[in-house]
Amino acid sequence: MKYQNNIRKIKKRIISILDKYFGNDYILFLFGSFAKNKIDNLSDFDLAIYSKNPIPPSKIVKVKEELETKAGTLRDIELINLTQEVDSLLLKNILEEGILWKKTKNSEELLRNLRKHLKNLKR
Repeated sequence: MKYQNNIRKIKKRIISILDKYFGNDYILFLFGSFAKNKIDNLSDFDLAIYSKNPIPPSKIVKVKEELETKAGTLRDIELINLTQEVDSLLLKNILEEGILWKKTKNSEELLRNLRKHLKNLKR
């Protein structure tokens, strides 16, 4: 139970930091070992962000640095930018096994766009 409370606090901090940079126009996935609840000492936080507008890589670097210093995870954070080129298998994994951590009023539209993007990658 204490573990789940810690995850909730970390999630809240992560979303607060991302909101500062992206407003309310993005969706965020947790994927990997934390999403599958298969956590060990080497597990990092695997996050993927998607927005209607492209996110410059320099902004991702800046956000990732702030996440690692202020989110309080004591673990590495991987932040995948889904508005850039991404491997189709990784995107498929995120969409199928990831947990949608941040929803917005246009979440359904953003999810449709991501699924459409995945179909186009498979061609």
